[in-house]
Formats: sequence, structure tokens, C-alpha cells
Amino acid sequence: MFFSDDGQVIALVRGIDNSHVELWAVNRDGSDLRRLVSVADFDAMGSYPGALANVPAVSHWISGTHTLIFVAYPVIDAIGDVEPYGQWAVDADTLKLQPWSASTQPPADGIGGMVSPDGRQIAIVTDTTLSLVNADGTNRRDDVLTFPLIGLGHYTWIPPIVWSPDSKFIRAIISSGDPFAENATLTTWLIPTDGSPPQQLATFSGFPIDVYLSPNQQYIAFWKPIKYRSNVRELHLAKFDGSSEVVYYTAYVLEFKGWAPDSTHFVFWYGYGETKPLQLGHICQAFVPLTDMPTDRGVSWVDSTRFLYVSVKEQTRELRLGRTGGFSILIGEFNGDSATYEYNRDNAAVGQTD
Repeated sequence: MFFSDDGQVIALVRGIDNSHVELWAVNRDGSDLRRLVSVADFDAMGSYPGALANVPAVSHWISGTHTLIFVAYPVIDAIGDVEPYGQWAVDADTLKLQPWSASTQPPADGIGGMVSPDGRQIAIVTDTTLSLVNADGTNRRDDVLTFPLIGLGHYTWIPPIVWSPDSKFIRAIISSGDPFAENATLTTWLIPTDGSPPQQLATFSGFPIDVYLSPNQQYIAFWKPIKYRSNVRELHLAKFDGSSEVVYYTAYVLEFKGWAPDSTHFVFWYGYGETKPLQLGHICQAFVPLTDMPTDRGVSWVDSTRFLYVSVKEQTRELRLGRTGGFSILIGEFNGDSATYEYNRDNAAVGQTD
């Protein structure tokens, strides 16, 4: 499920058979269930030899609209990467379906496009480049920023690349050439969208492909082994511009698990075994256990003090509402063998997917 920015429309993918799917939408109150993209529509988007069907990968809603952007892919019974057919836009109100501007498409090895919050520009990201183009396809600026190709088995690592809320900048965190080397580094960049040159801000020593930018885009978190190939790690917190950096905690197999909406709290875990209870940290304070009912999964923040999470109790999966430093309450039990959910923080809507 994918909530529009105003929380009033939900897009969902519905299976038709073992291979084919359709894209649908429904109003938040459950009214006006409608089909956005049919199997026939998907079939018309491209033809790949041996493909079983074409399916969508939803990208985002354009801010301030009910227009959904998605990429169409062929499904094949094989191992390997398959190029997408391209990006499409569908209006959930008018049901108008159209290709996203052809000149905004990434090259054959591309990853996809990221529309600016104001909808005026698109950042085109490949596995080695960042380019910019106006939403109408004009003023394309190729290779505004380039970075090393980082291959990780069957996929390529793409660095964190994020639009600023005012659409005036893009922030990026770039890895050194070999992220597993003893001297691996990560470098923060600020890319103006008015045509000015990119600004290299700061370089940090640490594991560069496990780095997290805070929601307010002012801080980063990453870990660094205390010595080469050690499993004892330091959790580093730093300002994006490089003006400060601290070692917050050191522990065995420490992992950062995400920032809270206030950009001052964060969640991490450490230790041995499969179950490692989440801890709640603060940029200026010591950490405490996140909740009374432990979970080894991520959380979805309701606001800066409340969060939703799944806890397993005697083989039962429970959705709970927790408070930082306090008790949690049971929202409900999940049906089926899996427990996943979507939460729209702005509109307090929760949905289950079995």
C-alpha cells in the first residue's frame, strides 16, 4: 500500500494470477475502489523475450497531487537483472495514464528518477552518476556528480541521495572506491540545483555503505570497526557539514537501525545471538531500552515519542504502540504467517498486508 501525500488516496497492487498484477487505488475511507492500470496496460508497456508478465515498482506520489509515478518491469523465470521499460504517471482522480517524459528516463543501466518536493526537477540516479532535468524534460544536466561503482553480489549499492525540503539542494553521501578496505571513507556532498558546482563538505573514516542521514538532514550516523576486520564497532554521530563528530558507543556487532522524526533520537542494537533488543539513543544523552516488549525488527514512528512495531509473543505476532522510555500497548494480532504493515504518520492510518 502506498499513501498519497495528503493521506486521502491509497494505491495498491492486486494479484490477478500467479504472474499478472494490476494497480488499483481506493480512498482512505474505503470508498471509490478503482483500477488505475490493467494487465492489458502493463502488457502494452513493453515486450521482453520470455517475460511472464509486466509488473510495477511504485516510485512515489508527486507532492500536492494524486499522481502516482511507477516503473514497469518484465518478470522472467531466470536470475539476473532486467532493464525496466520506463516510468509512467497515472492520475488516481482522472485515471489518466501516460509515460513519464522520455527525456527523464535513466540510461540502460539506470536506477530511476527522484522528483523534487516541488515537482519541478528530477534527479536521475544510476549506479555511478547523478544527473538533473526539469520535470518537462528540458534543461538536462548529465553527470552533475559521479561516484565509484560499488558491486555487492547480485546488486549495486546506490549512495544516499536526498532532496532538501525546499528543492534547492540535493544531499549525497559517497563511498570511497572500496568500502571494505582498511582506509574506507565516506564523503558528504551538497549539490545546488541552480547550476552551481557541487560542494564537497566533509570526509569521515568508517564503513561507508551503512550510513544514515537524519530527517532534518543535519546529522549522519555510521559505524567503524575499532580495528581492521574487527566485529567490535564504534557508533559515530556527526554533523553533515563535518563541523563535529563523536563516538557514541562501542559494542560487538553494533548496528544503527534508524532515526526518530525529531532527528535527535535514534534506534540501534548490538550483541550476540539472533535476538538483540532495540536501544533508544539520543545525540546528547545515554541510551535506554526502546520498549518493554522487545523486538528485533524495525519500528514505524508515529511522532517523536510514539512508534509502532511488531513483537512476537509465544508464536503470536502482535502490533504494538510503544512510547520512548515507557510501556507499550497492544493494537492487535496479525493473521497469517507473516506480519507486515504500512503506516502513514501524517494521517495515523495503519494497514496490514498478509
